[in-house]
Amino acid sequence: MTSHYVRWESWLLPHNGEWRRNGYTESHQCDSMPIARYWVVKTDGNEVTEEMVNAWKEHFLEYAMANGCMRGALVADGERIIAGTIWPDMEALNAVIDSEHYSKIGEAVSSSWGAGGINIPDDIELVCNGEVLAMMLPGGL
Repeated sequence: MTSHYVRWESWLLPHNGEWRRNGYTESHQCDSMPIARYWVVKTDGNEVTEEMVNAWKEHFLEYAMANGCMRGALVADGERIIAGTIWPDMEALNAVIDSEHYSKIGEAVSSSWGAGGINIPDDIELVCNGEVLAMMLPGGL
């Protein structure tokens, strides 16, 4: 049996805006810290369908990625859906959520999820926008 190992790079993001990998091998200067946005939505046991996932991906994530979002993921267990995105700064995030197009995105996602029994905004448990303090990714950022 062959073992495959993935090299994970540890990035520490101190308040001086310098990302350092492994503390010494590489660094990258940035003007601001990355921002993570998480939405936690309860499902009340309703199935998260492929159509619901595609609605989020095609309406929100594709638009977000075209407008500054660095990474995004949608995950689910039997009780909730968590949508997570990483942004270079709060300005990029706000430009998307304050855009005219964002309300159209919300309508499409809400319609799709509502058809599956998940009602936005009633089922939202948590929305968090926060500064990323540490992150690990294969191969670095």
